[in-house]
Parts: sequence; C-alpha cells; structure tokens
Amino acid sequence: MLKEVAKKLFTLYGEKIVKQLVGRLNSQNLNATGNAAKSLRYEAEEDGLEIFGERYFFTLNDGRKPGYYAPVYANTQGYGLLRWVRTKMAPGADEREQKWLAFAVAKSIQQKGTIKRFGKGGVSNYGGSGLLDFVINKNLPMLADQLGKRVGEEMLKEIADEARKNLQN
Repeated sequence: MLKEVAKKLFTLYGEKIVKQLVGRLNSQNLNATGNAAKSLRYEAEEDGLEIFGERYFFTLNDGRKPGYYAPVYANTQGYGLLRWVRTKMAPGADEREQKWLAFAVAKSIQQKGTIKRFGKGGVSNYGGSGLLDFVINKNLPMLADQLGKRVGEEMLKEIADEARKNLQN
C-alpha cells in the first residue's frame, strides 16, 4: 500500500513538473522549435521520479561556458544552430545569410558562453535559464511534505491493523 501511495504522488508531481517546465520554456522564449518541450517526459516508480528530455535541454538550463563552439550543423542528435536560426532568429533570410548568422552565433557562444539575458555566471555574466532548478525547487518541498504525510498515514494504518490482529489473537 505504501508503494502505491508513493508512486501515485510521484506520478502526480511528474505530470505537474513536466507541465511547468513546458510553461517556463514558453514564457522565457526558449522553445524555438518546440522539440525541447515535446521531449520532456517523466517516469514515476514507487521509489522515485525521473525527468527526461533532449540533451540540449540541460544546456538551456545551465548555459554553455565560453571556449566551446556550439554545433552549427545538425549533429548526430539533430541539433545545430542553423536549425535554430532558420526557426527563430531569421526565418525569412536566405540560406547564405542564415548560415552566416549561425556561424556568428557559434563564435559568440565560443567567446562569451550563453545566455546573456539570464545573467548569472560565466564570463561577461552569461549563464543558463535555471528553469529546471526553478521548477524543481518550487515543487520539491510540497512533494516531500505530501509524501511524508501520506507515508506516515499509511504506516499508522498498517501498525493499527497489525495491532488489532495481535489483540484479537
């Protein structure tokens, strides 16, 4: 019974967290192609909750440190700045201009890191969005509180049931 209660709570919070992450991606204008949001999912078990998403989702969260070029062309996972430029930055530009812009963005990321508007860390005060941290920190205390209460209630029920059985024998 305890495991079922825990899994139910983890499922409830998995749905809630994924929904809030998608909302934050949209409200912070980080959902250029929609693939980051579409990739988010959760797996709830009786002993925990895991959130999954495309690898670049964590770059959105943490930012990218200076010193590394972001991929311009699609890599093995299908990510690349050219795709982002075509979708978000310059959808009406011709192919040559889009490529030039993608290389310029890659050079800027290599020199400064990402993402300036979030301004927390890195050279020139560049950092990530912190959207995962925000959503997790918002939900973790409530999840822990509800889990503690529910588990405590279930344990008391099981102890009371066991005590009744022992008294009847």
